[in-house]
Parts: sequence; C-alpha cells; structure tokens
Amino acid sequence: MRLASAIGVLALASGANAQIPALSSAVEPLVECRVWGDAASRVLIVDVAWPSGPRPRFPRDDSSVISNRMVARVGADGTALRPIEDDNEWANRCAREGCRLNYSVDVAKGITSDRRGEGGFEEKQGIIMAPLMRWLVRPEDRRARGRLQLDFNGGRNFELVSGGIDGRVNHIDTDLVVMDGPHVVLGDFTHKNLDFLGARIDVAIGKGARGVGDDDIVRWVREGAQDVASLLGRFPISRLQVIVGPGGPYAIGSAVTMGMGGASIFVVVGERTGKADLVRDWVMTHEMLHVAFPSMGVRQRWMEEGLSTYMEPLLRARRGRYEPQRVWAEFVRAMPQGLPKAGDQGLDRTLTWGRRYWGGAMFWLHVDVEIRRRTEGARSLDDVLRAVFSAGGNVASRWDVSRLALVAESATGTTALEDIYAAWSDHAVAPDLAALWASLGVKSDKKSDQVTFDDLAPLAGIRKGLTVRASLPAVAASGFN
Repeated sequence: MRLASAIGVLALASGANAQIPALSSAVEPLVECRVWGDAASRVLIVDVAWPSGPRPRFPRDDSSVISNRMVARVGADGTALRPIEDDNEWANRCAREGCRLNYSVDVAKGITSDRRGEGGFEEKQGIIMAPLMRWLVRPEDRRARGRLQLDFNGGRNFELVSGGIDGRVNHIDTDLVVMDGPHVVLGDFTHKNLDFLGARIDVAIGKGARGVGDDDIVRWVREGAQDVASLLGRFPISRLQVIVGPGGPYAIGSAVTMGMGGASIFVVVGERTGKADLVRDWVMTHEMLHVAFPSMGVRQRWMEEGLSTYMEPLLRARRGRYEPQRVWAEFVRAMPQGLPKAGDQGLDRTLTWGRRYWGGAMFWLHVDVEIRRRTEGARSLDDVLRAVFSAGGNVASRWDVSRLALVAESATGTTALEDIYAAWSDHAVAPDLAALWASLGVKSDKKSDQVTFDDLAPLAGIRKGLTVRASLPAVAASGFN
C-alpha cells in the first residue's frame, strides 16, 4: 500500500465513532499498533490503540522527526482525531480511559539528524535501523507491564524485520518492557529459513551488490551456529533473526548482536566477498557466542565482548576450522591490547576498546585456566557456559554478576570466576602474560608472528585441552530453504 492510500484509509477511520477500533480486552494492557510505510518518501504513519492503565509518552525528538500528533477518545464518548497540542490532559485521559493516537514519522529526516550509535535512525547498506524507542509511543513508566502488538504495511519492497521471539515479517508481538530489545529494521529483503537442532534461524538478506549467493550466506550462518552448538549440545535460543546488509568495501563488515525479548544479529557482507572469505571468517562465530550469553549491565559489557573474543578462535579450532598455532599466535599478539594503560581502572570502570575486547578476553582466559588448574582438568569454562545455558541464560535475558558467579561455582565447584572478577573489576590488574605463555608452553617468534609449543611446560595439558573438542552429542547438519 502506498503512503497516500494509507492516509486515505486513516482519514476514513477518523470520522464516525463506530469506525474507531475497539481496544482488545486482556489481562495485561495491550498496545495495538498499525503502521504504514512508504519506501520512496521514507515516511511512516502510525496508528495506536492505547489501553487504559499506562500513561503514554512520545519518544524524545529534538529534530522534529515525529509530527502531526493526533489523539481521539474512544468508547461511548469517542471523538474524532484532533491535535495533541489542543488537549493538555491527553496523556492523563489516555491513562484513565484509553485512547487512539495517530502521528507520522519522517524516517529520512531521522537518518540525517540522529547521531550514529545512539539508538536513533541509521542507514546501513540500504537497510534502515529503526529502533522502536526512537519512534513508537510507549508507557511513561518503562517498567510498566503489558504487551505490544504491531502490524506493518510497506508494500512489496518495504518490510519490517525484527528479532522478536514471534518471528514474523511485518509483525511484532512482545512485552512492553523490552520495546528497546532486538533489532528492528526496514528494507527490501530476500528471506531464508534455517531449521537447526530444534531452533529456527531466519536470515533476511538485503537486496544489493555482494560477491556471494544467498545459499552461501546461509551456510556461513549455519557454520557459526554449529560452532556454538558444538559447545552447548544444542542452539542457545529457540529463534534467531540474522539481518545481512549488502555492499561496502570490506569482505565482512561491522556486526552487532542485540537481545532482550528476542535475539538478532546485523552483519554486513561486502560486494567483494568470496566464498573463501566466508570459510575463513570469525565474525559470525563471535556474534553467535553473544547469542549464547546473557545481556549484562553496561559496566559488564566487557564480559560479553571478552567472552566472544576469547571463545571464538577456540571453538573454530575444536571443529578443525582454525589451527591451534594460529589461535595462540593471535592471543600472544593481540591480548596485550587488553592490559591497563596509565590512568585506567578496573574492567568495570574502563570503557576503552582494548580493555573491553582484549581485557575481557584476558579475564576469561585466566578464569578458564584457573578452573582447569583447581579441578585438575575435570572442569572448565565450558562447564560454566553449559550451566548458564541450562539456567536459561542467553542474549534475550538479563543477568547480573552475582547470578553468573553462583552458576559458575555450582558448575565447577570453584570460586575462580568470582575471585578473579573481584580482583579485576574495580582495580587495574596487569597480569604477567609472558609468564602465562611460558607456563602454557607457548613460545612466540616476534619476527615471524608464529608460535611453537613446549609440551613439557607445567600447564601444557591445559593448553592442549583448550583446543580439543569435548565429547558431546553429534551436531547434525540441518537443512534450509
């Protein structure tokens, strides 16, 4: 449906009271939204049936992306739509009685005015990042319970794709408290579905120039999923949405995983990408590990990034996709980037790139080695991650450090994670990496950027165990369509 047609439909609905949609009755408040979009003008028309109970609030909008805000009373005393500016009590009345809200969103204006990386509109390779918190009216109390159901109509070439658990294109059904959860994007897509160990992975591939075919991309997604399933014994979440943006100067470009109320990965595949690039790639495995780990607080974001940075090469090595010598050469070369610099504090208090990614990886390496050392190889970080999975932990859920530490202690019989976190979180700790490499039997040649192994070193057995695949149920190849 074109935008002009959508406006016409809304105009017809705004007159007689009988044509205003009745609010659905539900135990929890239900916010029902209909959204019409036009790819050419990049404008959305939003129509909301707001329930009694929560007080509505429009998103902060310093650049006037949202306009034509209208409100109508519903029920026996229903009215036609009128400007919100004419009714100072509109929000309180909506909370008491329920109401209908209608407004337009200038997506094109948002793309040019919103700052990148701050939760606003952003265009990446022809795909529009459109987080709900930027354009959808929501409860003033962000803790308010209830549900959101949204239906989108953008015609044949303008779709809405989200990482919500329900997993239908052009539809969202989620808790109100996770409106700022997984990705919500707009664009023109080809859709592929991958059934994987009881889970469903939906792959939305943006239309545009790239060097590999749709099926090549789905196989690449499946390899990353199998890396993580080889650790856990199955896939960590029932439904994952992968969004692939086409084009760009790199083979595999930027990638972001989002959770809370669902799970989604956005990744860019460049026009010069070849099949060999996908085989060698580490990005998909890195992002799949994010899917398998709970969303932590902002101060512990380094735990999320560090875990993916540390475990990704190990998992690929265990499946024969990456040589152990290259794993350790990478660690020796890159992990010093995680050491604290002058003025740095603990990992919870220093937000630099090096500390977040490689400082976090350094933390998890020390936790893994210490668990294996204290248990004489009987337990490892693998057991912690499986226990997290068994306890329902994944990117769709939010955990804190205390819960993670309890699960780790129960899984390993040690307090290694809790102890190292207590030492590293608030204070700048600079472990002796050279001594650690020596104890693990890793000898580096700085000139050639290669390593050799000393199997007589005190912790050589631990080093070997890190890249040896554990005994788990076989992961069968799954089909896709």
